[in-house]
Amino acid sequence: LMAIGGMKIESARLAASLPPPADAAQAYDRARLYALLGRREDALAGLNHVVREGRKAPVAAEDPDLAAYREDPEFLAVFERLR
Repeated sequence: LMAIGGMKIESARLAASLPPPADAAQAYDRARLYALLGRREDALAGLNHVVREGRKAPVAAEDPDLAAYREDPEFLAVFERLR
């Protein structure tokens, strides 16, 4: 929410201090945060974590927080695996 509210510096500091995600839900939420911060590789890693855990997130391709990457080939491949 801080990233949405324009507090990107504070959000980036918080994101840097977070421990690894405990589960797929945390990984997905972090992917959204990283996407909002413009941290493409971290966002992609979070979504791949969800895939590795065998979870599905069919809404990922339409998630407004991930909108910047809807045309990115690597994200498109992950979105497909999340369906």
